[in-house]
This record gives sequence, C-alpha cells and structure tokens, in this order.
Amino acid sequence: MDHEWPPIVPLMAVDLPPFPVEALPPVLRRFSEEVAESYQVPVDMPAMLTIATAAVPLAKYLRIRIGPDWSEPCNVYMAIASPPANRKSPVFATVTKPLFKFESESAKAIAAKANHARMKRDALSGKHKQAQKKAEQANPEDIDHAIREIEEIEKEMPDIPKATRLIADDVTPEKLANLLAEHDGKMAVMSAEGGIFESIAGRYSNGMPNLDVYLKGHAGDNMRVDRIGRDPESIDSPALTIGLAVQPEVLQGLASKPGFRARGLIGRFFFVMPKSMVGSRKTETLPIYPDTRVKYECLIGDLLDLFHRIGDEGQPATKYLTLKTDALQLFHQYCQSIEKELGPGGSMEMATDWGGKLAGGVARVSAVLNAVKHPNAPWDSKVSFETISEAIMIGDYLQAHALSVFQLMGADPSINDAQHVLEWIQRERITEFSVRDVHAVHRSRFEKSRDIQPCLNILEERGYIQLCHDTEYKGSGRKPSPRYVVNPNL
Repeated sequence: MDHEWPPIVPLMAVDLPPFPVEALPPVLRRFSEEVAESYQVPVDMPAMLTIATAAVPLAKYLRIRIGPDWSEPCNVYMAIASPPANRKSPVFATVTKPLFKFESESAKAIAAKANHARMKRDALSGKHKQAQKKAEQANPEDIDHAIREIEEIEKEMPDIPKATRLIADDVTPEKLANLLAEHDGKMAVMSAEGGIFESIAGRYSNGMPNLDVYLKGHAGDNMRVDRIGRDPESIDSPALTIGLAVQPEVLQGLASKPGFRARGLIGRFFFVMPKSMVGSRKTETLPIYPDTRVKYECLIGDLLDLFHRIGDEGQPATKYLTLKTDALQLFHQYCQSIEKELGPGGSMEMATDWGGKLAGGVARVSAVLNAVKHPNAPWDSKVSFETISEAIMIGDYLQAHALSVFQLMGADPSINDAQHVLEWIQRERITEFSVRDVHAVHRSRFEKSRDIQPCLNILEERGYIQLCHDTEYKGSGRKPSPRYVVNPNL
C-alpha cells in the first residue's frame, strides 16, 4: 500500500515566533534592540524584561477598566526560559538597573532622618523603661497617672522611616507577605534564577507549598499577614510583579508540583522560550548607546517618581485607564477569538487555566504600553486602537510560547504519551504496528488499549503515522487490532 505523507509537525514546537519588537513604544523598542545586539541575545529577553520593569512602578496604583465590573491591575508575572551561557544575568542587571537605582537613592534620601529617629527612640527608651517600672510599683490610685506618662513617652517616639523597597529575590512566601505588608502591598520578585519556584513548592517548609501570597498578589485579593509579637495586618489590593530568567529545566515538571496548576499559579505566568543564539553570536558588537540608556532609565525613573508622589500627602492613589471606543471593540473581538480557542478542538483546549487569563493579561500589557507612551499622566490618555493592537500582537506571541512551555512542563498528558510512543517507534526502528503491540509494551503506562488512542491520533495528525484502511475483517473471531504504518521519512 502506497501512502502520501504530509510534512512532519514536531510534537514539541521548534520554531517559535520571535518577539514582535515593533509592538513596543520607541524607547523600549530601541533599548531592547540595542541590549540584544550588545549582549548577543534574542530580543525577546530584554523586551519582555522591559515590560516587567515598567510594570513595577505601575502595580497597584494604575488599573485598566474594560467593563463596568472588569478592571485589571498592571502587575505581570513572567518567566523567560533560556539555556545556560545565554547571558541572562548581565541582561537582567542592565534592564532592571533603574529599579535598583531608585532603591539606592531612596535609602540615601532618608538615611539622615532614619538615623535621627533611631537615636531619639534610643534616648526615649530609657525613660520608657523607667516609666514602666514606676507603673509596676505604683499604688492602685497612681496607676492611671503612671500609664498616661508611658503613653506620653510613646507618642514622642518617632517612627523610623524606611527606604522604598521595590525588589526581592530568593524570598520565602512568608517573608514576601511581610515585605508586602511593610511596603503598602507592593513588591516585585525579579531574579535571573528560578529558585523562587522551589521556595513556593516548599523548599523551606518541609515540602508544604505556600501559594496564597502569589495567587492573591496577582489578582489583588486582600491578604492578612500574621507576625510574631504584632497584631495581624490587612493588605488591601496587594500587587506583586514577577520577572524571572530561568533555565528550561526549571520549567520541566512544574505542572506536576502540588497545587501549581490546580490552584491556578501556572495560569498567571507569561512563559517565553526564545531561540538560543549560542553558536552563532558575534564577538564584535555595537554597544548600548548612552542616549538610549539614559532615555530608558529616565522613563522608568519618571514612572517611579510619578507613582510615589500622587495622592493626598504624597501617598499614591489608584488611577484608572479607559479605552477608546474602537479600542474597546477590538479588545472584545479578541476576547471572543480566545473563547473559541478554549473550547473543544481549540488550540488552548488543554491549557484553559492559562488561556482563560490571556485576555486579562493582554489588557495589563496594554496598560503598561499606554503608561510608557504617556508617562506624565497615563490616566489622562485613553488607550488607543493602536495600543490594543500592539498588546494583542504580544498576546499572540505569548500564546504560542505558552503552549510550547506547557508541553515542556508535561501539562498535556496526551502529548507526553505521544512522545513516549514515538521514542519507542524510533528506538526499535518500527515500520508498522498495531494498537495491541503498543499496549503489550506499555501496559504500565496505558491501563487499557483504548487509552492509547488519543496519543495515536496526535501522532497521526502530526504526520508520524497513518492508519491502515485496507485491513479486511473476515470471520467471527476476534476483531483485529487497528494497524498503523510509520512515516518512512521519520
């Protein structure tokens, strides 16, 4: 029997789309391109990190309103998977430099005030101890007076001002919750390593995962933080931003970690897996031009300054973005297209936890792009049709990468089964087989022969095998098992 064979489609995506750098505003686009050129890395890496970096100052205090009962904050979760020797650390340091610079300048600005407050508290602590001792020894009729004296001293004790903290690295979930409580419910986890996933999975808590702070920090659900020796604290609308550059191995098996997928943590991340340039990099490269670097760092600095001074008495206040009419129509059309892909047979059928949050993620990206375009007062400029179009371009790029990463994580059992059967076919150099043959060899994986069919359908759809239709069934005996031939081009 002659077979016409279609081209083989790899089970694991090989050629993923590059980042649509044209979707970035000019300052981010130029900076990302020059960082990519200077360090010889895919532009995806600096481009995605610039979005995460720009989101840090916007988180909590800027939201985009899409409907009467639907608004999204601007914080994002992203993980960029890149093999070793791809210069993740220097790229990470270059892109996030404005955040660390702001932290450093904040610490210097309050250093003198903090030192003065600390010395005053030390001076008053002696009086406070004496007053407490006096109250302990006072007669019943003098206790009220002694307590008032203690209260007066406590009123004089100044709070020690804290420098603005923006970033944490390898932090436990418990410590991260404390940091959110101490810094107005706003924090970012930015790291060139993937240890944070192990911390979430319970590396420091005997294997007991602690996901709450990450789930609530993305959605903005109110949190309560309990600390030893202090009253519980309530965090209203916490906003956590995450930007990670990790090795692909970190993502393998992520979906199988307890609670990671079932509770929706994985569905909150933008996953990106750019093509490695190792082996084709240039040794003589163009630098990041000073003007480009200054414009980028000033942009991030302006956004940080803006969202630390608006509101009453210098306290930030939440502002809302809205969309122009044509932009809103385009966004709703995009939402409908996503909905179709989530249904049976759709591209995101096996990743509905991620796909169900894609529209909200695109809205967040559009808010970041709008703020970058209008850094002085983003809320005064409605999100345009152009900006939504650019965010959708990024959304399409993220969708392709996420589906590939989900396969890497083992999130689709049928793909994993198909990969397993394919390895058997190649290892044994099989040219033709039946379903019973597969079941006989893989009984530990497939309980019943009918459990094999989904993965065989995938292999057939991808051009690896074809069902034999010329097998005739004669007689009353056992019906022969369906047979498949293997693509000789394999």
